[in-house]
Amino acid sequence: MLLLKFAIDHFFAAAMFGRAWEPINYLIPIDSFSLFSLPANDRYFVLAMCWIALPFALVGLTATSPRLRDVGLPQWLVVLFFFPVINLLFFAVLGLLPGESAEVVVDDLPSTGAQAAINMPPPSSGTSIEYASSAITRAPDRFWSRFFPEDLGTSRLMAAAVPVPLCVVAVLMTATVFRNYGLGAFVGLPFCCGLITSVLHGYSKPRTFAQCLAASTQSLILSGAACILFAIEGLACLLMASPIMFVFMAVGAALGHAIQSRPKRPAGIPNALWTVLIVLPFLMGFESLNPAPPTVFSVTTSIEVNAAPQAVWRRVVSFPQLAAPTEWLFRMGIAYPIRARIDGVGPGAIRRCEFSTGPFIEPIRVWDEPHLLAFDVTSSPSPMQEWSPYHYIRRTWRTSW
Repeated sequence: MLLLKFAIDHFFAAAMFGRAWEPINYLIPIDSFSLFSLPANDRYFVLAMCWIALPFALVGLTATSPRLRDVGLPQWLVVLFFFPVINLLFFAVLGLLPGESAEVVVDDLPSTGAQAAINMPPPSSGTSIEYASSAITRAPDRFWSRFFPEDLGTSRLMAAAVPVPLCVVAVLMTATVFRNYGLGAFVGLPFCCGLITSVLHGYSKPRTFAQCLAASTQSLILSGAACILFAIEGLACLLMASPIMFVFMAVGAALGHAIQSRPKRPAGIPNALWTVLIVLPFLMGFESLNPAPPTVFSVTTSIEVNAAPQAVWRRVVSFPQLAAPTEWLFRMGIAYPIRARIDGVGPGAIRRCEFSTGPFIEPIRVWDEPHLLAFDVTSSPSPMQEWSPYHYIRRTWRTSW
């Protein structure tokens, strides 16, 4: 079905719209999601591709639903089919979880204390077979049970701590290697954090969704604190990103809760964990290979000053130090202007507009005194002073701006 869909999409995009369509377009969604802000031709292209995708989405849903039933997961998880990035992680986990028809190992039966292996062939048509969940529950591996015991507090602490190194390394790679904060960082990473934490928290004993959500929230907070500790991120940016990251973390916690609450709970847990650990970095890497082109906007601002043009010109070219603002927004770290100075006169002169976070470097392009001053911006400072104990934050991705 994937090969058929790619052939149709590739032919339709080239024949009808003169566009290239590559396999990477399936891994990373299209750059623009707002159809009404696109040019008309782009809007029709997106709508046409969505129309072509409808029958294939129906086929995908009809394949996902019985697979959920086979691995013992609730049917409502089929909604993850429509989440970008999350759906690819979801498919990978579903593909590696053992089905209900797999061999079931029964440990420590209450009646005899013996161990037995039961091979259960699929029932014939019309046959109904019921198994007691307590009898077919596979006993947890005793080695891993030492790290994730049945005690609620200890298990939550251990499960919350395990994803922290993964999150720190992923954010560091996003900032320094991939140089692209996209869906992989804001959607895939919190989703994996919630999934891993919930699965590990319920390894030795099934947990409620509230318990899984609490452990996942603790893990996300610990990961953010670790990013601040290692000078990877600042508190202000983490607070701004927290609402959307919490939503997708909760989605991952829901899937992890469903996995750990299955009757054959420990079966397939290593597969689920290794899957997200391997697939997520590849998705983040593919996303960096297909960066969104920058959008150019034209902005016009007009301010009328009741003064002679020559007097205004002197304050436009340069101005002395201003008093520090008292508004709470600037006290929180938002950049504000301090002074401006200029080196030279006429085109080619360099104007430096100094803000609280650093200078704007502005080579003069047009000098028509006192009517028009035009310049380029070749270097700009951070838009705010980060809330961090460190002066330097590892954000080399900003150099690509």
